[in-house]
Amino acid sequence: MELGFPNGVSSLGVFADGTVDFYISTGGGIREAGENKLVREAGENFLTAAEANLADLGPAADTPLPKPDHVRFYIRTFEATLTADADEKDLRSNHHKLSPLFRAGHAVITKMRYLDRPKDDA
Repeated sequence: MELGFPNGVSSLGVFADGTVDFYISTGGGIREAGENKLVREAGENFLTAAEANLADLGPAADTPLPKPDHVRFYIRTFEATLTADADEKDLRSNHHKLSPLFRAGHAVITKMRYLDRPKDDA
């Protein structure tokens, strides 16, 4: 799941082997977050949502970045790479068929954000 911003893109990668990474195009990110049980569980939920939405994506001929305020999904299956692009506003307001996938992706990011917090703040 890639989130488009005016000054860059953030990319969430969730893989079947439990790997979960988050990168920011302007620098930084979180690697190997799937080693944390809560992040890994959220990642598994994201993959379940991705599988449930496969029919809502089309073949990816290339891999462009999302425009600002848009979200682009890429799902790699054994047969193909699939993609879909949506306005973030529609995804947030549940007016899009991929809103459940978007929410599942943000649940992963939320769990990842707690990894760097001091225990008193969690």
